[in-house]
Amino acid sequence: MNKGIAIIALTAALACSTSAAAPDEVATQGNETVAAADSTDMSQATSRELMDAKLKIAELSAQNRALQSALDAALPYAEEGAASLESCRRAVLDDVDFKDLDNQLKRLEVLAPYSEKISGQADQLKKFIDIANAYGECRALFENAYSAAGVDSVENRLLDIYDAGNGILTETQLNAIDSLYTKADGYLAAVTEFDKLMKAVDADTEQFRDNEKADKICAQEIERIMEENRQNIERIKEYGYISTLFDKYNQELKKDPRSRTTEIRENIGLMLGVAPQDTELQPETETDK
Repeated sequence: MNKGIAIIALTAALACSTSAAAPDEVATQGNETVAAADSTDMSQATSRELMDAKLKIAELSAQNRALQSALDAALPYAEEGAASLESCRRAVLDDVDFKDLDNQLKRLEVLAPYSEKISGQADQLKKFIDIANAYGECRALFENAYSAAGVDSVENRLLDIYDAGNGILTETQLNAIDSLYTKADGYLAAVTEFDKLMKAVDADTEQFRDNEKADKICAQEIERIMEENRQNIERIKEYGYISTLFDKYNQELKKDPRSRTTEIRENIGLMLGVAPQDTELQPETETDK
């Protein structure tokens, strides 16, 4: 009887022991699941932070590269001071080094976003380059045959660039624009002087044109007329297109003093708006005297 009771008591104790251990085991498993979940959240948060950090680094690297470029451009400019604008003030409009000015402008444009002062200098330099380019295009008028429309166009453009140059150009540069305007205005007069010169040659050589033995006397008369008209010839030589025509005219007469220089007369006639024969010898009038 006592042995049976002992066995029953032992069995009950074992059952209680087994029953009590089960909740602890479940609790342990739950804790492990929560810990794993927390670990996953932390890993994801760390990944996001790492990604944000990489993006920030990339952004800062790009900014640093831009700043470094600006610094590389700034150092030479800082050493030169305001050399760009000073070179503009010293520039002669008839002989501008556009390559150098363009390089200076590029350097200023790199720095412009970082300085209002430098931005203003870049704008001023760009305006000067535009004015100098326009001036050069106006000068090209004299490399082409004279036309009233061409002269009018150039004169109007010169007035525009003169106004645009106020506050930018020096007095010397503004005077150069004035002089170019005056030169454009005198283009027709130079063509007319050329026409008068040919008529003067005609007046003294026409009677010998058909005499094969008169080359020497014609050459002497031509030389005398050229000497008497030195100032007029200097005026003609100021204009590229008619200067080239004059050289051709002079060379043709030296080669053949009795030449009628037909091609030259046709060119002059077209510029003056008259028929070629009208540029040949005409009776002198009281007005011409």
